[in-house]
Amino acid sequence: AAEAFRLAAERYDDTNDLARLYYEQAWSWREAGRTNDALGAFRTLAEKFPADALAADANFHLGEADYARATAPDTPADRQRAALDAAMQEVFDLA
Repeated sequence: AAEAFRLAAERYDDTNDLARLYYEQAWSWREAGRTNDALGAFRTLAEKFPADALAADANFHLGEADYARATAPDTPADRQRAALDAAMQEVFDLA
């Protein structure tokens, strides 16, 4: 789906819905686990369409990613604990 949004954005550069295309592309990539690609689409949206209502949401996700990087575990034990916490959350989410 993200690839389809990318192609649409390239082909229909003059549409009023281009901000929406970048937004949907970002979410498709995020859901596919392609975080860096998602952040790139959010960043493009925020830079090209700063006045669009979706830019605020894009900036939120960019800030959230910056915060996550700033507070990422620093030691191997911290990373192991974070991985275990994430795995346990997945188990609870499946239940």
